[in-house]
Amino acid sequence: MSNASGIATAIVLGVGVSLSALYNYGTSDNVDITVTRTERVTSGYGEDATSKYMVSTTRDDDGEIEVFRNTDSWLRLKFRSADLQAQLIEGESYNCDVYGWRFGLFSMFRNIVACTSNDNGQVQLYTTSPQQNGLG
Repeated sequence: MSNASGIATAIVLGVGVSLSALYNYGTSDNVDITVTRTERVTSGYGEDATSKYMVSTTRDDDGEIEVFRNTDSWLRLKFRSADLQAQLIEGESYNCDVYGWRFGLFSMFRNIVACTSNDNGQVQLYTTSPQQNGLG
């Protein structure tokens, strides 16, 4: 019985990791956006407080408004969301790698992985170390 439960646990974990990887890489997109607002949204109080970064944009291809989240992602090796958030400048255009779905019913937003400035092609906004992005 113990062996069967171990196998079942391994299968459930394997399916969970596979679905997470499919979501992270199967929904990848590259978008040109203009940042209209950046903010940090905090919920909860004291030690239970959590926060996330949000980026309001206008898509350059069709002028539609889209809000993205900017959070760390273990499967994407993205660990410096605060640094990316600090580098985004309101009114500037960026080419960004994103993943996920925008699903309003569940307050789901696509996540920004990395951006390059369209206004100054020399500026690379990185989310891991500069060396991991080939910048140093």
